[in-house]
Amino acid sequence: MLNLRPSTLARWGLDHAALAATNPGLVMLHVTGFGAGGPKSDRPGFGTVGEAMSGFAHLTGEPDGPPTLPAFMLADGVAALTATYAVMMALYHRDVHGGPGQLIDVNLVEPLARLIEQPVLTYDQLGEVPARTGNRWDISAPRNTYRTKDGHWLAMSGSAPTIAIRALRAVGREDRTRDPRFAEAQQRLRNAALIDSVMAEWIAAHTLDHAMTVFEEAEVAAAPILRRRAAARGPAAAGPRRVPAGTGPGPGRDAGAGAGPALLGDARRHRPSRPGPRRAQRRDLRRPARPVRGAPGRVARAGRDLTPCDLLAL
Repeated sequence: MLNLRPSTLARWGLDHAALAATNPGLVMLHVTGFGAGGPKSDRPGFGTVGEAMSGFAHLTGEPDGPPTLPAFMLADGVAALTATYAVMMALYHRDVHGGPGQLIDVNLVEPLARLIEQPVLTYDQLGEVPARTGNRWDISAPRNTYRTKDGHWLAMSGSAPTIAIRALRAVGREDRTRDPRFAEAQQRLRNAALIDSVMAEWIAAHTLDHAMTVFEEAEVAAAPILRRRAAARGPAAAGPRRVPAGTGPGPGRDAGAGAGPALLGDARRHRPSRPGPRRAQRRDLRRPARPVRGAPGRVARAGRDLTPCDLLAL
């Protein structure tokens, strides 16, 4: 796995052609800002470039505000997920079907652009360039963030007509479910501001816990907007499982927010039950590894065995 510029790899003799000449089964993942072969292939790039050029920043933000970048590594993460399944398929092709190695070229723009498909279709079919709409979405109503009486926020989506009707009933507006402006899907989108005001008014009159209790009983697609999931308390904070927080030495605790998918078949016994080693423990992990006899998939460093969970944390 490499993220150097193509010219740097070639200069060092580490490009795929050179390495595959001695190892035809090599699977190499090369992640760059703009991908190989194009006019910008040798330019430096970070996730911010991908978020800008994919169209994400243009679509994010308030209608009268500037294009908005995410506050985390979005383009990097999406590119990493794309690269992960590409590597898995290349290894499957090689190890199961006896195929050759592969050079996998991933850039930071295209994986994120692939997720922004609805605006692309709108432009292709209608010639319209979608504008920023804040937290609203022109194919779903109600869909927004709403402030509660006690100063918290929740998010709601009425993408399915049945969910939108449930939301209206949950806030005591049964009358609106018989109004064509709200009952019919396309009419509801054209009157998104009106249905939005109905939801905002009711939510503003209730606490977060009360609103979430009502919405959960009515099976409305709503969720609290949490500042820190690991620190959240109360009924509204109940969420999906996560990797348990670490309790080892050192300041603070590992939040464990990076829980991956659960394998619920026979593989569930291999699901990590704890986070990886802490920073102080990783110093020893840099020493050369030696195989552990009779223990496939394990290596030993600094006199102790490492689990796959340890390796993922390196």
